[in-house]
Formats: sequence, C-alpha cells, structure tokens
Amino acid sequence: MPVIIVMPKVTQEYINQKKNLIVQSAAICCDKKAVCSVTMQDVIDESGLSQGGIYRFYQNIDDILVDVLKWVSSIPIYDKNKVINNFIEKISPLRNTDKKTKQNRNARRKCIYEFICSICSELSVLLEKYQHPYFSIHLGFYDMILNYPVRAGYIFSRVANPFSMKEERKKFIHEIEKEIQDDVISPSVSIEELVEFLRVNFLGINQTTLVDEKFRTDVRNEKIKAANFQKKISIVKDSCCFLLGLKEFLEDK
Repeated sequence: MPVIIVMPKVTQEYINQKKNLIVQSAAICCDKKAVCSVTMQDVIDESGLSQGGIYRFYQNIDDILVDVLKWVSSIPIYDKNKVINNFIEKISPLRNTDKKTKQNRNARRKCIYEFICSICSELSVLLEKYQHPYFSIHLGFYDMILNYPVRAGYIFSRVANPFSMKEERKKFIHEIEKEIQDDVISPSVSIEELVEFLRVNFLGINQTTLVDEKFRTDVRNEKIKAANFQKKISIVKDSCCFLLGLKEFLEDK
C-alpha cells in the first residue's frame, strides 16, 4: 500500500509572518546602503532565509521594495495637518470680525506670516528625523526616482501615493485664497505657482539633506551642515513671504 504524505497546510498567518520578515530585513538593508543598490542576496543574508524561502514569496528585489515602500509609508512620522489646522484655528475668529479695519487686516497678515514660518519650522523638525532609519529609507526612494526612473516607475505604480500631500495642498490653497478674496494679501504669483515653488524647494532640501546625512558624517562638518540647512529653510521662508506680498515682515529683520 503506497504511503501518502500529507503536506501541512500553509496558513495566511504563516505567509504574513514570512513576508514581514523579508520586508523588515530588506528595510534594514535599505538603511545600510542606497535603496537602489539593495540586492536579493542582501535580503537573503539579512533574513537568514534560503534563496527558495525568499523567491517563494517574491519574484525579484523590486517586488520586495514595493512592500518596503508600502510599509515605511504607513509609519506615522509626523502630523501633516497640524500646521494648517493651527492656522485655521487662529485666523477664523479674525475672519468673523470687522474685516475692513486696518487692525484686522494687519492681524490676519501676521497670521499668514506665522503660518509660513510654521510650515518651514515643521520641515526643520521633520528633517531632524533623518536619524529615524525608516524615514531615511523613505527619502531614499527619491534617489531611485532620479537615477533609476524605470525601476521607480514599476515600484511607485504599485504603491498608492506614498508621498502624497494632495489634501494638504488643497487646504493650503483654499485658505490662502480666502485671504486674497478679502484683499488681505496680493501675491505676485498664483497660489498654484506658490505651492509648486514650495514643493520643489522642499524636495531639493530633502535631497541635499539626505546626501549630507549619508556622505558628510564627519564631526568637523556637523556645524556646517546645520548652518547650511537652516540657511536654506530661511531662504525658502523669506521668498515665500515676498511672493505673498508680506514684505513688512522681511523689513523687520
């Protein structure tokens, strides 16, 4: 009588555990080296799984990186809505009082200025979290976009808006447009152009900060890195205020 071997049933819990091990091992690899240079062998070595144990769940390294990006994107590093919600809370009472007085207009202009300062301050706090390994990995995917667009296209097409600020962008435009309609400010560019200006500059600061953190690690340059970073943030803040027509706050310096 032939012997029938019954293989144990693989549960979804088992699959999830193995995939989580692979993804977290890949994330460790991404923290040790550039995201785009991580290989299947790196993940095999880090996870302790066999080659077959990896390929059973993932066909290639980019499939693993898809799940790495999904994972790090789900980690709450900062509150995207905090700054704009604080601005709305401060300026709403002023919108409900006498809008035509000079005192009201000046108070609202000051609120807008403080709002821009808060955005830049939040960016400073956010970038200080580069020491958080998963945040560094998150930004490491930017490097892949710039240098390996085909691979990045494959990965990003399988992750739902990992760097999306769509809702925050809509809120920002909506609130600033209210101030334009009430003749509180008269920007020299459209709000869409201003938002794009902020986006491009913040992305650039992200990139240069990431490079500094990865490659300028000697103690001698720590003060230089900090000074350069703060100078970039200050330039973006002042430029934004200038474009919004808030020149009186720049003259106070």
